[in-house]
Amino acid sequence: MSENIFKDVIKPQAWKLDISSLNKGIDNYHVDVRLSKQFCSDLKVLITELIRRETDQKKFRGDADKAFSPLSKSYVDMMTVLIHRVKTDLSAEQVCFLQFSIPKFVLDSVTTALNSEITGTKKQAADLRNQGSMQVLKVQHQLAWMSKHYNSIVYRVKKQIFEHLHRSEYRQLRIIREQYLGASAIDYQDFLSNVLMLNRDLNSSQFLLEHYIIWGGDLEESQFPEVNSSIEELLYKELPELETQILKVDPDSVTEPLEVYDDLRGLRAIQYYLGPTINMREQVIEEFCWFDSPSTIKNLFDIEALRENIAQIKQSYDAKAVRAYRNQIKALEKFLKLFGRLLKKKKQLKHFIASYEAKKIWGVCLTKNLIRNFCVNI
Repeated sequence: MSENIFKDVIKPQAWKLDISSLNKGIDNYHVDVRLSKQFCSDLKVLITELIRRETDQKKFRGDADKAFSPLSKSYVDMMTVLIHRVKTDLSAEQVCFLQFSIPKFVLDSVTTALNSEITGTKKQAADLRNQGSMQVLKVQHQLAWMSKHYNSIVYRVKKQIFEHLHRSEYRQLRIIREQYLGASAIDYQDFLSNVLMLNRDLNSSQFLLEHYIIWGGDLEESQFPEVNSSIEELLYKELPELETQILKVDPDSVTEPLEVYDDLRGLRAIQYYLGPTINMREQVIEEFCWFDSPSTIKNLFDIEALRENIAQIKQSYDAKAVRAYRNQIKALEKFLKLFGRLLKKKKQLKHFIASYEAKKIWGVCLTKNLIRNFCVNI
C-alpha cells in the first residue's frame, strides 16, 4: 500500500483498434460485413413479434418468447465462428472491431421495422378511408398512438434484445473470448448493457424515467454541459494531483478531420454534450478519465476505508508520510463537500443521489457520504 493515495490512481486503458488493414467497401470508407443469414432471419422474426407486442394496445403477447431461443443459438454460432477466425485470417483487434456490426445491425433493424409498421398502418388507413369504412377511425387512433410513443417502443424492443444477447455472451461466449481473444480493453459484454444505445433521443421520457439521466428536458434547456463543466473546474482546483480529462471537446480546438458519416444519428445526438466527433477511418481510439472508472472512484472516495488504512501506514512509513496521508483524506473530504454543495446549488443533488447510473458508476459509498453531509431526503 502506498502512502500517496493519488499515486495508486490508474487511468483506465484506452480503446485502440487498428483497422487500416481491413478492406473498405464500395464507398472506400465503411467496412462491409456479411452476417449469418440464419441470425438475420431469427432477428427479423423476433423484432416483428416484439413490435407487435409493444404496439398492440390490447396487450397481445405473441410468440416473442419462443423467438428468443433461435436468436440465441444463431447468435452464439455466428460469434463463435468470428472469434475462431483469429486462428486463420483475422487479428484479435479486427475481431473486436467487426463484432460491433451486430449491435449496429440490431439498432438499424428495430428502427426500420417500426418505420415499416407505421408506413403499413398509414396505407391501411388510406385504403379504409377510400372505402368509406368506419374502421378508419380505429386505425388512425392506432397510428397516432404509435407516433406518440415511437421512442418508448424502440427503447423497449432494443432493451429486450440486448439484454438477451448480454445473457448469451455471459453464459456461452465468455470462456471462448478469454481463450482466443485474451484480455481486451474493450469489454463487449459490458458494451451490450450500455443504456445509451437504446434510444437515439437522449431526452426520451422512457429513457429518462428508467435511468434518471440528469440531462432531462429539451435539448436547449439541458443543464448537463453546464453542470459537467463546473464539476471539471472543481476537480482541477481541488484535486490537481489527478489528471482530469475534459468531457466535451471544444470545436475550435479540433485540428483533425471530422467524422462525415452518422448512419444511426448517434453522433448527432451526443454532439451537444460531447462536442464534434473526430474521423476514425483507420484508427478507432477512445480515451477515458479516472473519473470514468467505478473502481477508482470507490478507492478514492470510500473515506471510511481510507481512514482504516492509517494504522497500516503508521507501521510502514514515518510520521511525515502519515501526516501527508491524512491531508490527502481531508482534501478528498473537502472535494466531496464542495461537490455536494455544487450539485445542491444547481438543484441536481437529489437527482444525482437517486440516479441508477450514478450509483452504478460512483458506488454506494459516495451517495452515502452526500446523504450524510447534506441530509438529503429522497
